[in-house]
Amino acid sequence: MTSVADPGSGSVRTIACPSCGGTLAIRAAGSTVSLGCQYCGALLDVAHPDVQLIAAWKGSTRGFAIPIGRRGTLFGTEWEVVGALARQSGADKWTEFLLFNPYAGYRWLVKSDGQWSFGTMLASVPEAAGRGAVRHDGKTYDHQGDSDGRIVTRRVVGEFYWRVRAGDTVDATSYSRGGTILSNEWTDDEASWTRLVPVPQQEIAAAFGLKSGPTPPAAGLPVHLLAMYVTGFAAFMLALFAGLMWLSPLRTAFEAQLLAASDSPGASSIIGSFNVAEPGQRVSVAVAGNPIDNGWVDIDVMLINRATQQARQASLLVEYYRGRDSDGPWTEGQLSHSADFSAVPAGTYDVLVEVDARRWNAPGGPPGAFDFPIPQPVPLVVPLGFRVSTGGVPWSNMLILLLLLMAAPALLHWRHARAHQMADAA
Repeated sequence: MTSVADPGSGSVRTIACPSCGGTLAIRAAGSTVSLGCQYCGALLDVAHPDVQLIAAWKGSTRGFAIPIGRRGTLFGTEWEVVGALARQSGADKWTEFLLFNPYAGYRWLVKSDGQWSFGTMLASVPEAAGRGAVRHDGKTYDHQGDSDGRIVTRRVVGEFYWRVRAGDTVDATSYSRGGTILSNEWTDDEASWTRLVPVPQQEIAAAFGLKSGPTPPAAGLPVHLLAMYVTGFAAFMLALFAGLMWLSPLRTAFEAQLLAASDSPGASSIIGSFNVAEPGQRVSVAVAGNPIDNGWVDIDVMLINRATQQARQASLLVEYYRGRDSDGPWTEGQLSHSADFSAVPAGTYDVLVEVDARRWNAPGGPPGAFDFPIPQPVPLVVPLGFRVSTGGVPWSNMLILLLLLMAAPALLHWRHARAHQMADAA
């Protein structure tokens, strides 16, 4: 906010934007120096009869809370919004609207964090009051230390009585007394003081015909749209999964039983064979072992193509442990496991398994660690049940597909949230 100029006669002058050709009204003709085109965002120098293009900004001019040209009555005076600035200091962003009345001159309307303030430029400079405070009209204002900083103008729309452009910077600080703030801004060439008093949002909404209620924060897609997307994609996924299951149902090729014993490590045998009728099918091998007592069984599974003797291999593990510690008895382990082979070529396959059963010797230790004999553990014997299946749809693929499908509404959600953030920044 800079110092006020003579408002002039208040006559209206129209010009054509040299960037987009739009017709622009200069409401404070004689006082206006810079004009930001409300259609294309071009910044114009209108201080001379020949309008000069200062800068063209192709970004949208939408997003300001009050449109340029909107009129409203505050404190008994009708004001017209003739300009708007998007400004920032550090992470703080706010919008300043320049108000004009041909008889009362210029005022400011500031929107920051959903709160509104009405600004009047001071004709006299406040006096120092000690301890960082200042005094104006007999009232003392305390310094706000966190307000010191540099303000950057990010966006310019409308007309102004000084030359302004995006990227302009000023140093600033402020002083407060209750809800009233004295704002001081300065450059190497000039300094200005503005008194800001809070105005209820409902009063601003009533004056300028805005929607009442608190300003909504930056948000993503509306809840009902997001719910519609999620419901739609969930229904699509269920239908897709049902269709894939119908086209490629899970079929059991065969089941087999096998004993794994710790006194026969590395035992291998062919437990069965099956046919893959269509190329690229999925084959699943599941194993369950029960009972297991403080031990484990390593299982290597190989699918061997009879015609080519090419093998595909996977490793499975079933295990179970129990014991007691200071917290009481405990157990852990997994008595079943499965492996998937994807895109298996058509053909006849033998299933070869190699098992290695081991017992967990809990009391063990180096020789001489105990002064009493340690009994040798009983050999571990585990009955294993195998099921070999073909077809079906792996859940991992469905999860990947779900993530890919949800990328579309997620992208729309992010773009919508980004648009709201840019509007709030304005």
